[in-house]
Amino acid sequence: MSYSFHSGYSHNQKNRRARFPTARVSKFSIFSGLWYRFRRAKPARVRHSSEHYYNPTPGLRSVARGRFQATVKKMQRRKLITGSGLIILSFAWFGALLYLPYFCITAVVISGLSITDKSEVERAAQAYLQPRFIFLPEQNYFLTRAKGLETELQQKFNFRTVKIKKIFPNRLEVLIEEKLSSLIYDDGQAYYLLDPEGKMIKQLAVVGEGEFFVQNAPTATSSPVLTASATSGSLARSGIVLMATSSPKTIKIHIPAAAKLQGLFGALPIVFQHGISDITLAPDRVILSSSTIGGVLSWQHLANESSLIKIKYYTLDQEAGGVTVHTQAPWLVYFQPQGDTADQFNNLQVLLKNAKPQQYVDVRYAGKVFWK
Repeated sequence: MSYSFHSGYSHNQKNRRARFPTARVSKFSIFSGLWYRFRRAKPARVRHSSEHYYNPTPGLRSVARGRFQATVKKMQRRKLITGSGLIILSFAWFGALLYLPYFCITAVVISGLSITDKSEVERAAQAYLQPRFIFLPEQNYFLTRAKGLETELQQKFNFRTVKIKKIFPNRLEVLIEEKLSSLIYDDGQAYYLLDPEGKMIKQLAVVGEGEFFVQNAPTATSSPVLTASATSGSLARSGIVLMATSSPKTIKIHIPAAAKLQGLFGALPIVFQHGISDITLAPDRVILSSSTIGGVLSWQHLANESSLIKIKYYTLDQEAGGVTVHTQAPWLVYFQPQGDTADQFNNLQVLLKNAKPQQYVDVRYAGKVFWK
């Protein structure tokens, strides 16, 4: 039996030192050592993902995976229930807004009408509020399109402007501005409604005795019928002479009841033409030319948009001589309805901003203004 003794080195250490002696170190031996360290066994990499948790015990890994999947399914189920509840609640809320009677339009207030029949406009508005589909409710506040109703009324009745305001929860306010397409004609005996072509539509009222005033006649003339230019002073400002009385020193003056007529028939211009009481008015007869009516309507519209003058009524003798405008001011305005009314009215505005007339302003002549 033999015994061997060693100096404390393990067998592997001896082999390594034998294989790689320290006396001879070369580049090849250095790279071989690095390669050995790289290739040696490494601990398993810990994987972190949504599907696997690192579990050093292989038997419990499947249990953790099952619990995680159960949690995910529970969360998905909860999201599905919550989403379905929100959808059902939204449909219920939407249905309540559409079908509850509280949001059904019950009042349509129309203002600004003076010519058009109010009941016709109300029927047109109610017809527009009807649903286009069977399953939609009638006259719902949220389904009513104000712009669409404005366009519908403006096209059907040829209004100048239509403005609709929705008042929550069940009210509509309709403000209408009509186009002046007709005027009130006064011949000293009755008031008639004329169409844009100058033909009589119907008789509105009879001139009352309270619309005539007796005044002393000027001594310079003996004519029983006078015009506005022939009179002077308060006579020119108060009205137009209709006829002479039995006394040669007094005359009877007719002043149209402008406030009363406009209160009954709307803000229509009133044109008084004197000296034609012996002419029979017929429905098919042209009383005033369409150009004269168009000029008066245009002047009335310009005056309504401006705040410089307030018109009471118009008077005329012959259409070619122009029209006299009676305002609330103590002076008169003469203009030519067959000319450029916009240019004439602009000349009047320029004059009123720079001067204060006392008796009249004449803008009948293009590029010229006479005033006193």
